[in-house]
Amino acid sequence: MEGTSPRCRTAASRQSTTHASASGYPPLYEIEHSPLTLFNRLFAAVYASAILSLLYRHAFMLINSPALASSIISLSMLISDLVLALMWAGTQSCRMRPIHRREFPENLNRVVKDQSDFPALDVFICTADPYKEPPLSVASTALSVMAYDYPTEKISV
Repeated sequence: MEGTSPRCRTAASRQSTTHASASGYPPLYEIEHSPLTLFNRLFAAVYASAILSLLYRHAFMLINSPALASSIISLSMLISDLVLALMWAGTQSCRMRPIHRREFPENLNRVVKDQSDFPALDVFICTADPYKEPPLSVASTALSVMAYDYPTEKISV
């Protein structure tokens, strides 16, 4: 990345990357890669092979079914398992390389010298139905947002 100079250090089971800007400011966050990445990938490979064998079995049963009723049942099972397999495959993107972020809020005051440098922050609290979302919980949410440790002239709720 341009403008950043990552420093990497490797522990016994974790790889950690600290991001600091090129101008020498202290880091605001650190990314640690999970040591379970290999196990997640191994589990995904075993699970994917099980799904492929199940889909093969459904396709084989569909091709070799003697009656129309069993063909319809085999086709519906094939379609449902295919949909579930695609849903599972869609959730695997965040499990292939899980990371844990550690923030350093104490370094924010050293990076941002003046509170006028903070960006403006707009918070929208959606209330669709006042009967399902009682006003007390909405007011509690609004008060929680207003209690943020953020310059009051930069935040609007």
